[in-house]
Amino acid sequence: RRVPVRSRRNHLLEVIESLNVNTPADKTDLSGIFEAAAGIYPNRGMMIVISDLLADPEQTLRGLKILRQRGHDVLVLHVMDDDEIDFPFSGPTRFDDLEIDRHLNCNPQALRDGYLSELEQFLKTIRRGTASAVIDYALIRTSDPMDAAMAEFMSRRLALQNKKRGG
Repeated sequence: RRVPVRSRRNHLLEVIESLNVNTPADKTDLSGIFEAAAGIYPNRGMMIVISDLLADPEQTLRGLKILRQRGHDVLVLHVMDDDEIDFPFSGPTRFDDLEIDRHLNCNPQALRDGYLSELEQFLKTIRRGTASAVIDYALIRTSDPMDAAMAEFMSRRLALQNKKRGG
């Protein structure tokens, strides 16, 4: 959803409210979405990306970089479930793919180390890619209220900008 540019104090509340009225889309091509957004919004602005980023990281980063190259201020809020991050599973478990009709029955203890290693590599790739493109990034757990996480992120960001300006 597009939220018009405003400089009022309560603009963050408008952004957060827009999140409440929209539902997540099915599996998407993030790179394509970012490229399209760069074309739809040619004027420089702030682009806030809220996603699980579960797509090809190189394509995702390429799309984010296009937004940045076109002069947009890009913020990425990477939302993941606690169970995806911590992988607390034990005993026989069935994992269901929510995007395609597929499931996996397994012993998660046998997968835990490999899963966590791959997740760490994925997160490292995303963090390095966003940092090298001067894109703000934050990993947010679904257990954290989105409004609080977003407000904290924006406050930290503002504090860094003020520090850079010498204020």
